Amino acid sequence: MTTHGDYLPKKEAELIDWGNNFVTEITASGPVWEIPPTEISGVSTALTNFKTLHAQAVSPSKTSVIVAAKNAARDDFKARVRAMVRFRFANPSISDADRVRCGLHPRDNTKTPIPDPTTVPLIAELKPLGNTRVEIRAHDEATPESHAIPYGYNGCLLRYAFGPGPITDLAALTHSTLMTRLLFTLVLPPEASGSRLSCAVAWQNERGHVGQFSEIQSVVVA
Repeated sequence: MTTHGDYLPKKEAELIDWGNNFVTEITASGPVWEIPPTEISGVSTALTNFKTLHAQAVSPSKTSVIVAAKNAARDDFKARVRAMVRFRFANPSISDADRVRCGLHPRDNTKTPIPDPTTVPLIAELKPLGNTRVEIRAHDEATPESHAIPYGYNGCLLRYAFGPGPITDLAALTHSTLMTRLLFTLVLPPEASGSRLSCAVAWQNERGHVGQFSEIQSVVVA
């Protein structure tokens, strides 16, 4: 196991194996580590739901509904694990050996500088949804198949403006918001209807430093 990057495996089969081990460890040692039984039960139940739906989603009879339910169950399990690790594994009675046994990284007692963003996010699609809403889909230039925000970044900074025509000057994009997901719905005011939305994106790291912006793209707001 590496000591950097995400401790949760990206491949779902590996995530299930990881989860089986994690639940076993927290079930056995939870009382000593002062983890409430309700939280342990919540993580365990979420894992069971994910495993059940994963088995259905990889079967020949899978449907889009089952796949969507599996994805939601997976995300719920991951969110519960991250919350537990963030709040309960700060307990100093949990040693580095305990953390490693649970599939986590040991504590990093040396502060590693967070580097500035070095890659550029790209806008893959601008899709008007009606009612002055626009769906924005982005990805990193280095990993176009991934829908995840790269490690060390806290989101994708979106700069935008709307008006009668496309905008080509980054400085003229006077509005901004942080996209914490790479599939994001931007809600504009009613007066934006029929105008042209122009936007660009850049990674923002955990220190708030912003990288290089993508090229400006635009779309007519419905």
